[in-house]
Amino acid sequence: MASIAPVIDISGYLAGDNSQIPKITAEIDRAFRTTGFFQLVGHGIPQSQIDGMIQATADFFALPDETKRKIHGKMRGYQSPELRESLSSLAKEGFFIGRHLPGRNRPIVEGNLWLKEEEAPGFRKTIEEYFAAMEKLAVILLRLIALGLGLEETFFDNFAKQPEGAVLMRVHRYHPTLPEEGDDVVGLEAHADTSGVTILYQDGIGGLQVKNEQTGEFETIEPVRDAFVINLGNMFARWTNDNYLAAEHRVLLPTDKFRYSAAYFMAGWLDQVIECLPQVLKAGESPKYETCTVEELVTNFRKEIYDIHTPGATAYVTVEES
Repeated sequence: MASIAPVIDISGYLAGDNSQIPKITAEIDRAFRTTGFFQLVGHGIPQSQIDGMIQATADFFALPDETKRKIHGKMRGYQSPELRESLSSLAKEGFFIGRHLPGRNRPIVEGNLWLKEEEAPGFRKTIEEYFAAMEKLAVILLRLIALGLGLEETFFDNFAKQPEGAVLMRVHRYHPTLPEEGDDVVGLEAHADTSGVTILYQDGIGGLQVKNEQTGEFETIEPVRDAFVINLGNMFARWTNDNYLAAEHRVLLPTDKFRYSAAYFMAGWLDQVIECLPQVLKAGESPKYETCTVEELVTNFRKEIYDIHTPGATAYVTVEES
């Protein structure tokens, strides 16, 4: 049986081997049309950098609660289960960063929140360097996606590279279940992402499950040590008229250890217009979605989920993802 998240190696593309491009883009195209997920290897990011990010994440969450709560915020900084009780009682913590563009008068690109260096030695440097690596990898992925759709390779570059973008990363710590709760406790309810592209690294504990569109059952994505899990959000469902899946997924809580993961969300330039690509429409077929901008999409989604309408509230939301 085919994997719910096939492993795809892009090292040939990165090495400039043009003969490998048709195979790679066809595999990515097939994955997004059938399951919506794949596992990416050959990406060029050192495992030592990934491991360092996971260790820095673990060290941060091991800090005293009163220290972490110094930088509690809505869409940047620390988020704890206790402080988010009105939204979710699920046992997870998170730390958010994004593009640091304060003073732009657009709350989605507000400034990041950090502890002092002496409070969390090396944490900021490690997380910022990892975030920068994800920014570069997202551009590579979008170029491969463009080629798979029959577009110019750089079609999505402006979407990804414009500074004022809804681009965030969240590192997570999922708490283990209580003995009386047993196995298969859902720690993150089923959802589809809002962003364009999501790049997830999950540690060896695992727990990520994807809904099989054919059977309706959730299937586990077994962790691959050197792989990133890649999926698309609703923006690409709109761009491709649902030819590419924004697949539902969820996370099961670990039973005896903390689970750590890092999810990078590329939702792109706030002024980017999201409309159906003519290349994906069959004869006589019409677009399913109205045209909108990135900012409209993520703002409306936040309002639907959180019912926050206060002026100046951070508008981008993917806080419940992966």
